[in-house]
Amino acid sequence: MTERHFTPLRTCAATGQKHPQSALLRFVNVAGVPTPEVMLGTTRAPGRGVYVLPTPEALAAAVKRKAFANRIKTNRPPPAWEDILPFLQNR
Repeated sequence: MTERHFTPLRTCAATGQKHPQSALLRFVNVAGVPTPEVMLGTTRAPGRGVYVLPTPEALAAAVKRKAFANRIKTNRPPPAWEDILPFLQNR
């Protein structure tokens, strides 16, 4: 019997396009602030998440589309891209 390999797909909140889950950055609500999981040092934080392509343009588009307010119920902005970038380089 052959094994099937399943790659989970998620929708980017900024572009609306589907991508493999591993190619996206997941944000969760931590004390009212949308925080990327890579900054928490965990691979799977509890609660609802918002998936965004790991680019500054996609992050800005997600904020403009109010993706964080609609999906994880917070009106506060996420951390600046410059603060997220060092964590992505260690990923």
